[in-house]
Amino acid sequence: MDSPITLTISIALVVLTGGLVYFTRELVRQTGKLAQHTEALAKITHQLVLIEKRRDYQHGLERRRIRIEGALDHAGVWCTLNPEAFIQRVLAQESIGSEKTAIHELSLFSDLIDDPECMSRINKIRKMLDIPYAALREDISSLRYDVIKLQGELGGYVYKWRAELTSQT
Repeated sequence: MDSPITLTISIALVVLTGGLVYFTRELVRQTGKLAQHTEALAKITHQLVLIEKRRDYQHGLERRRIRIEGALDHAGVWCTLNPEAFIQRVLAQESIGSEKTAIHELSLFSDLIDDPECMSRINKIRKMLDIPYAALREDISSLRYDVIKLQGELGGYVYKWRAELTSQT
């Protein structure tokens, strides 16, 4: 016959084994719940990423819309201007502040004006309007030519930008 200590140890081992089985089963159940919560969290995180991407895209469109509107305003100054009247004002040394501002601002829109020739013309006119009057007077025929060419080039961009703004609404 077994001694009472051996019997007590056997009973204790059975109880401990039963407890271990119970806690292992509980651990498996809780791990399953944790996996479900982790999966749900991953889905929510994915949705949040999509929302952020959509928001960033919308902000990008809004920033582009604002830039296009600014470019349209400045291009409008040059597209509606009478080249001969402008040249006469330059020769008479009258104020050409709005045209000068518009050409300076247009030079900042190289992201919207993808034609290197047009950007080169904008920068050339901008530099010409910044030089002293005496030097500009010698280059007046070049200025006239560039203003007329620029009007044609900007007309295409005005059409393109208006179409883009219309498609965004």
